[in-house]
Amino acid sequence: MSEITVPELLLDCLSRKSPDEVQMSLEQMNTAKWQQLLEQSQQYGVTPLLYSILEPLSPNINIPPQITEKLRNIYLQSAGRNTILYNQLGKLLIVFRKNNKPVILLKGAYLAEKAYGNIALRPMQDIDLLIRKQDIPEVCKILNESDYSPLKPIHTEFDISQHHHIPQFVGPGKIPIEIHWNISSPLGPFKIDPEELWQRAVTEETKDGTVLVLCAEDLLLHIIIHLSFHNNFEASLLSLYDIKVVLEKFGEKINRLTKTIV
Repeated sequence: MSEITVPELLLDCLSRKSPDEVQMSLEQMNTAKWQQLLEQSQQYGVTPLLYSILEPLSPNINIPPQITEKLRNIYLQSAGRNTILYNQLGKLLIVFRKNNKPVILLKGAYLAEKAYGNIALRPMQDIDLLIRKQDIPEVCKILNESDYSPLKPIHTEFDISQHHHIPQFVGPGKIPIEIHWNISSPLGPFKIDPEELWQRAVTEETKDGTVLVLCAEDLLLHIIIHLSFHNNFEASLLSLYDIKVVLEKFGEKINRLTKTIV
């Protein structure tokens, strides 16, 4: 039987395998392999997840102390960054509500809290929000007044003819904001009516109050389109794990809809 590779070990840790099976896979690891496992997890953005899986097993597996420390530090950094992110998001949502501009939380901003159940586990590079296309000028104005600036000049008509989002907004000490008007590119093979996304959107209670989110089916569709068409399956392990979490959390809702349609 061939020796299990480090990528296979990482997949074992993130899979549906039982803790006992994962432990068996890791018992014979040496320091070099632990280092490779850490580096692989960093490459794919799943180190906080890996730490949360390994931490309960640590009394029974020989994780080198320096690896444990690095795993824990990355987990805590993710928790700290995402705490800042959600604080920033909460303030933005208040401003949008005051200006009567509805937004839908997309991807990590929704998944980390409501699907993963632990904001540290789902790293995020930016905050993704969906708005209505006609609200783009007013939303840009709101962001400018909130101390954000676009990374490059915004040419609304051109941008929406080429992309499903406008250029990122950044600010001093702030996590970038990416404003979407659709979940798929207008140049892509998938033709999605954004107004139907709004019609199917549902409300969720979060620590920042009531927010709009994509329905379970559109949430899954968005992750799949982002993974496949937008990112060409590159560095896709986190998106694949998003799919796993969504199916585990919302699978019954999706199954009920499928049965209704059939």
